[in-house]
Amino acid sequence: MSQLGNLQTRRRVSPQTSEMDQEGPADPVEVYCRVRPLNEDEDESCCKVLSDQILQITPPDTSLAFRTGHRNATQHTFQYVFNEATGQREVFDRVSMPLVRDLFCSKNGLLFTYGITNSGKTYTMSGEPDNAGILPRCLDIIFNSIAELQAPRFVFKPDKTNGFEVQSEGDARVEAGKFKPKKISAKARSEMPEYSDILRLPEVRKVDCTVDEDCSYSVFVSYVEIYNNYVFDLLEDIPADSKKPPQSKGMREDARRQMYISGVTEVEVKSTEEAYEALWRGQRRRRVGHTQLNHESSRSHSIFTIRLVSAPLDSSGEEVVQDKGRVVMTQLSLVDLAGSERATRTGNQGNRLREANNINANLMVLRTCMETLRDNQGNAANKIVPYRDAKLTHLFKNYFDGDGKVKMVVCVSPRSEDYDETIHVMRFAEVTQEVQIQVEKQPTKLPVGYTPGRRRANLLYKAALKGGRQEDCDEPTSSAVHPYHLALPLLCVDKFLGSDSLNYTEFRVHLEDRAETRQRLLEESKRKETEVRSMIVSMSADNDALKARVAALESQLRKQDRLAKDNQDLGVLVKRKDQELQHSAQHRDKLQKSLSSKTAEALHLQLQVDTVMKKNANLERALDAFRSDHCDLEKEMVQSKEIARKEQKEKEKIKKTMKGFVHSEKEKFEKLAKEKRTQDQKLQQVMRMVQHPPTAPDRTPLTETDNLPTHGGRKRSISENWLNHRPTTTLEGATVLQPNIKKKKTITTPKPKHFKDKHSKYMLTHQELDVKGRTKTKLFKGDILESRGGGHSVRFTNIESLDTQSMSSENGQNNPTTSSRRSARLAKKSSPTLSVSSSMGSLSGVSSLSEEAEHTDVETRCAVGIMGKPGAPPGYCHMTTTDL
Repeated sequence: MSQLGNLQTRRRVSPQTSEMDQEGPADPVEVYCRVRPLNEDEDESCCKVLSDQILQITPPDTSLAFRTGHRNATQHTFQYVFNEATGQREVFDRVSMPLVRDLFCSKNGLLFTYGITNSGKTYTMSGEPDNAGILPRCLDIIFNSIAELQAPRFVFKPDKTNGFEVQSEGDARVEAGKFKPKKISAKARSEMPEYSDILRLPEVRKVDCTVDEDCSYSVFVSYVEIYNNYVFDLLEDIPADSKKPPQSKGMREDARRQMYISGVTEVEVKSTEEAYEALWRGQRRRRVGHTQLNHESSRSHSIFTIRLVSAPLDSSGEEVVQDKGRVVMTQLSLVDLAGSERATRTGNQGNRLREANNINANLMVLRTCMETLRDNQGNAANKIVPYRDAKLTHLFKNYFDGDGKVKMVVCVSPRSEDYDETIHVMRFAEVTQEVQIQVEKQPTKLPVGYTPGRRRANLLYKAALKGGRQEDCDEPTSSAVHPYHLALPLLCVDKFLGSDSLNYTEFRVHLEDRAETRQRLLEESKRKETEVRSMIVSMSADNDALKARVAALESQLRKQDRLAKDNQDLGVLVKRKDQELQHSAQHRDKLQKSLSSKTAEALHLQLQVDTVMKKNANLERALDAFRSDHCDLEKEMVQSKEIARKEQKEKEKIKKTMKGFVHSEKEKFEKLAKEKRTQDQKLQQVMRMVQHPPTAPDRTPLTETDNLPTHGGRKRSISENWLNHRPTTTLEGATVLQPNIKKKKTITTPKPKHFKDKHSKYMLTHQELDVKGRTKTKLFKGDILESRGGGHSVRFTNIESLDTQSMSSENGQNNPTTSSRRSARLAKKSSPTLSVSSSMGSLSGVSSLSEEAEHTDVETRCAVGIMGKPGAPPGYCHMTTTDL
């Protein structure tokens, strides 16, 4: 039966075929890379195509590699890198077209598609109805190349031992009369919308190598899957009423030590459409499942094998030579590997988890075999390659031993979420590219000893028979004589010579008849010669016309190719929309299934709902009684809250009244304390003057840079006009010290006309709450200057702040803005203290805007006075009581 593994190229077991056991040159495994385009719901890509051979992958922030410190981008080299915009035809031309060409040159081929789940492997292999993948295009090219050279059905028959038998066309016709082709039913077509709606554009090209016209060809296909490390035949005839599960197939080794699957079904197909019938019949049985990463995830490794069987024609060019030893068989195996998965991402459980484990185990064995082959080549080691650890590697071990060409297409998903799995795929691809396969030398094809062109000669002879003229029935016509037998019979003289006398009369008649026959044959020969010449001239003219037609068609084909390439970009957009529609349809189907299951659950729950409704009726009656009681309680609570609110308002009103009374009494007390403090200071001053008479003051001469406080400057500041900007939101403070400016104009909103009233000073009052909830008042002071444009501007010079703090809360600590003597006295009375500070470093404890600005006792408490002005250094002055 069919060998789905690698078949030796030495298929010809005959005396005319010489086999050479010597090994040929090393052939590396060719690895290609194809990057899948991002879907509309996918934003970030971790892949970038740098050139036709280099792919760069950058770890995203969410990847495990990035969190473990591997944050550098990596570059990977391939035989060729197909970017997101590459079409199916370009992939086929670079990857699969050479394999199809080798198929007609007696060379086997093996092609893998490898990658993580949902990376585009099945799309690359099968494609879509309107954009075929590698497999349909291979079938089109093969049948286009052998269109007129196919043998009748059943001339070649599988011998169930990985070989083929040959029988005559008569026996083949008898067996073909009993054959009933298997067609997909209308019901099955409706269940497969991708098949029923197929509108495929077939390939019109042929292989560019020479196909032997003196051979007959047949194509056989088989389709199997490896599920949970068991081989199942997807084309096996199983009765519709059969309740038995499909049986797994075993693997055997033939006489040429080639691995094949025993008992697998091989279907002889005569066109691409028949091959499609077999393909979709197998697709219906293939195991797919739903995971979190892919709605239709392949749960098995699928293998579609195309076997090309050929044998030479006999000497007349009519039938195939009836010799099994002259049968030549080559094959092309197309493998769609299932994607590697992680259970943490797919959420697999039960059977899905078991399937994923078997898929990963098969892929791991494949990788181990590749690594062992690389080590054996690089280190001259002799390790045993573990082909038998998995059915996948055991089936294709002949390819890795040198029997055919091996290629691999690595499909990459550019999603950032798939980075951790994609980097493992890249490492496997690097190992595979380093494997060198020692290709065995192909057998030398010896001539079969027949005249070349015998098929064409036979066709011309049949055409001549149909076009010849029919002569009289009583005369033999040369048109009925085969051109190879057109000659006179030998002359027999003995029958005319008797023992006694010579029969001259009969002999003369015979010679005359022979002469007439010779003359007639010569005339017939001339006529045939004339006809052949005219036929040759006509064929030459037709050939020239066909060449011109072919040239025109080739020109049109090139134009169509250019248009096809231009339409590929539009096709990508159409595919995306189609994929969206397919996803929507799949989601709709899923929702319908979920709806049906929910409907069944609803019917089941309806009985429970009826029971619960009865209980709810009783509970509702109890709830109504509870609600009536609750309403009564709420009314009582509302009345209680209204009474409490009224009492709270009365308390707040009393509190405000008491607060105003306390404030007024506090002001009176502070005023009396201030008067008493002034009297005590003057009394102490007089006592010091009496007890210590004044002496000559020791004055230190001042430099030009010293800036002394003068009474003139103080009086001048009082006479200045102030523009007091006091917003409407300003509150009256409870401090003793308050700004008291005589010449001022208070405004709430400044306007240009206010600055034209000869005001030279500007003060802005600002209030804010500190972290303790106390009101703090700040006075921003500045000079009003005229601008060059005729307007006015304000230059701020200093800031004064007014705040109140309780001495009891400070526990008697010294205030830096008050004197220690005053602080001690006020602390005993538990009265508030006013702190006035200036950003320019003015005198401590004194407000320049206070009502008592002209009468202070600084001189009685300080020997040195310090005063600073904007733009000038501080001035120092020694003072005594005699300076007053």
